[in-house]
Amino acid sequence: MTIPALESFREYPSGCTNAAWQKHKSFKDKTKAKTKTGLGDTLKAAEKAWANITWKELDAKTLKAVTLKTAQVNQVKARAQMMNVRSAKDKVTVAQAKALETMKNTALSADAKRQAEVISNGLKFALTNLNKVDINDFQEEITRLGG
Repeated sequence: MTIPALESFREYPSGCTNAAWQKHKSFKDKTKAKTKTGLGDTLKAAEKAWANITWKELDAKTLKAVTLKTAQVNQVKARAQMMNVRSAKDKVTVAQAKALETMKNTALSADAKRQAEVISNGLKFALTNLNKVDINDFQEEITRLGG
């Protein structure tokens, strides 16, 4: 994977979890029908999709293939992980849109609206990082090893 400082975004953003969202909602936010936004469910889905990514299978340099066959197997695994990355992108995009919508909900407390904005910004950054994931370095490994 050709991403500088890969470790910097392997973790799902902690401020964008359902737990963080629930913590910032007031009692009234949790009880009024007008404040049932659905953001929590979309955050859970995004977190789950993110957790399905096996990051180590996306980094050819750390896998250090020494044979052509190993490099080819690594590429196949990386392609499979890219499906998980695409799923995470989809779920994060939905959650980010829901957070944008939620922060405009006038029935929510000011703290909840601020947290929805924090979540939206965090998910936008996470999506930017997911969009940088590529597996071209696996083909470079295959070529280097004579494939």
